[in-house]
Amino acid sequence: MSPSDVASGLYGLKNSSRAGEFWTKNKFNSAFPAALACYMRDESLPATYVCFDDSGQLVNSDLPINDLFGSTLANSELFFRFEGAFDAYSSFQLDKGDRVDLIVSKAIANAGGHAEEGEQLRALEVKLTVVPDNATCRKTEKNWGSEIVLRPSTTQYCMMSMAQSCAEEQVRIRQLFEPSLGSVVGWGNEVEAKGVLLDALDCLESFENEFYQKQTPLILQPIWKTKGKSPDLDDRAFDLFVWSDFAYARLIRDQAKNAKTEGKISRPARACLRLARALLEFGRHGKPHMKNIKDEMSYGMQNDKELSVNGGVVRQYITSERIYNPRIAASKIDDIVLGDGASKLSPERRLDQTIVLRNLGLLSES
Repeated sequence: MSPSDVASGLYGLKNSSRAGEFWTKNKFNSAFPAALACYMRDESLPATYVCFDDSGQLVNSDLPINDLFGSTLANSELFFRFEGAFDAYSSFQLDKGDRVDLIVSKAIANAGGHAEEGEQLRALEVKLTVVPDNATCRKTEKNWGSEIVLRPSTTQYCMMSMAQSCAEEQVRIRQLFEPSLGSVVGWGNEVEAKGVLLDALDCLESFENEFYQKQTPLILQPIWKTKGKSPDLDDRAFDLFVWSDFAYARLIRDQAKNAKTEGKISRPARACLRLARALLEFGRHGKPHMKNIKDEMSYGMQNDKELSVNGGVVRQYITSERIYNPRIAASKIDDIVLGDGASKLSPERRLDQTIVLRNLGLLSES
């Protein structure tokens, strides 16, 4: 059977909010990772989980996709909502939060027999990344890594994920954060905020030490590997990594500590200050004002990006060989992007990409 004889689609995404419309750049970049997870699930391949072990060490372990999705239901019995609101988090914020990239829910049949979203199970931020990145492409292959770019909503959802897991610990969380941070008057004042930065980092560390065992999956990070910096897929091309909420909090805290302390507040430091304030407000009132936290605490930086971490730094956290030796072959792409789906893709045209392809002889000279 030729690809044209099969309906275009993505593996496992029978029921989704996009109704088969996956093909523009922004849609494909979040839908393909969900399809890859569905495919790996049916192949009994776990994701690699960046998380804390029982002794409090940050490790890479296997995470079954059932645990990632929060369900043992078959892919066909799940509903995948993209860029939606995760209802469970409404109890932990005063305002309407940013949309999360992917929500895995139960699928239910409506009156017309079509699937629609039922009980929501898991909220995930999605970061599709390439190996190697510019920072690691000249290193030996075993040291290749991927850059990861995170947005402010990732920090917001990290806090709400933690709050949901620690809902019965509100009083204790207040005890951890209020003595050091309770007297802050102007969180938006860069001088005052910088003055309590070290206290905020210490509070986050204490919070981590006490509650890390309550971690849950937060960031879905699939990788696609190329042959060096060329656009050609490597023979072993795809794999899946997941960061827990507490692992993400450790990442931004480490980067804040490593940033220069002189001058302006760094992006990682801003992320930590926002997270610490949100946890303080949760401890006090149970519902932080997430929009105010984001808007007031910009410190002169744009709010469209929280921080970016290059592949060399990421490799300090992703230590598994799967980052440079993925398990899914490039040839399996036709099992994930179904039918004539590949012909429907409409990638952004970039001059630098065109020049590279031309230089490699992959474009017509006519």
